Amino acid sequence: MRTRDWISTQQPRRAIGAFDALSARTVEAAGADCVYLGSYALTASSLAAPDVGLLSFGEVLAIAARASSAVTVPVIVDIDAGYGGPANVARAVREFARAGVAAVQIEDQVNPKRCGHFAGKEVVPRSDAVARIAAAVDAAGDDIAVIARTDSLATHGLDEAIWRVHAFEAVGASATFVDAVTDLSQVRRHRDAVRGPIVFNAADTGVSPAISLRDARELGVGLVLYPVQVLFAVWRAAEGEARRLLTDADDAVEVGNRGRDFSALNTALGLPALQSWEMRLTADAEDVA
Repeated sequence: MRTRDWISTQQPRRAIGAFDALSARTVEAAGADCVYLGSYALTASSLAAPDVGLLSFGEVLAIAARASSAVTVPVIVDIDAGYGGPANVARAVREFARAGVAAVQIEDQVNPKRCGHFAGKEVVPRSDAVARIAAAVDAAGDDIAVIARTDSLATHGLDEAIWRVHAFEAVGASATFVDAVTDLSQVRRHRDAVRGPIVFNAADTGVSPAISLRDARELGVGLVLYPVQVLFAVWRAAEGEARRLLTDADDAVEVGNRGRDFSALNTALGLPALQSWEMRLTADAEDVA
């Protein structure tokens, strides 16, 4: 499924950030248009480390394969700078396509990369950046979409970022993404510079301004990313629950998860469907015997 088939400039799609199979299924159940597996959330949840290029290709691929198998909506995976040169990029794209991923996001930072909202980013020269996206597009074919991101706004300014997204689209990128915008006028320049869908990062922890879905529609944004909101909610909830368990009175009895929550989570995990399937198999086998 190519990005241009399920993103338009008329009705922004909302990609909710997840970091494993359960969080992916949870955001799908909540009504997300698609699931986004971003490097910040994957690195934090997998390694308890900052997003500075620590996750390997194989680690990200394994998480993406499990998340894709858990949902039916499109899954977008942040593959950073592509894990090496053009041949590495091409291999990565093909492997993510085989894993069932709908789109990969690839950026023009140097290796090792860092979160787009961290200080100290560096980008590769224009020729290397364009070759990287061209390699991804060539490997993608019709099996997976390529979202081409530039981090050059912070390092070289808006004119350079606009040049790069225009070039990325020229070599076949399905959608383009200027990360870490600081003003909505920059989004308008991006929109005017390309014909295809554009992406906006709506992380509420970085340097970009907040926008509503109405704002995104008026700006012509095709895909709005919410990459870390679920991660932060889970982190805070887990910390709060652990503190509660550790500070309750000695004679407290835990009963909270023995009722509705346990049943509801088992349903979300597919236990009733699995049990029904096993019963049918057993019944059919007995009939044959």
